[in-house]
Amino acid sequence: MYFALKTDYDNRNTMRHINNVEDAATHLKPVFREAKAKLEAIYAAHFLTNGGGTWKPLDPQYGAWKASRFPGAPTLFRTGKLFQAVSDLAVESIDDMSASFYVNSPIADFHQYGTWSMPKREIIFEPPMFAREFAQDVIEHVKRKL
Repeated sequence: MYFALKTDYDNRNTMRHINNVEDAATHLKPVFREAKAKLEAIYAAHFLTNGGGTWKPLDPQYGAWKASRFPGAPTLFRTGKLFQAVSDLAVESIDDMSASFYVNSPIADFHQYGTWSMPKREIIFEPPMFAREFAQDVIEHVKRKL
């Protein structure tokens, strides 16, 4: 006895899904925009908690001067411009496969790296697990296109 099975398969639907996945995986602007928003929220929270409680207190002499001129202003606050720059990152570029953000503030570097008279108070950093979460966000972005 001889048995033969002949079947035809219309792969147009499968190919459409594959093309959608390829398109989503190479057009990541929405994911980069979400990443920017997440970084801004993380940096703002870090800023508002004195670096998660890790920033050194102000030098007593400078602290007294600041308290007399800017009563109640916490560390790294005078005008609020640095906080605004940290919590609303400037965009150098966002394209399909990369993005570049920065803090648009002329004084950010002094605080980020410190000076001979000012301790380092890191305001920009890669949050723990951020790369892994970003990768998961890319996967979710691609899944939504299926």
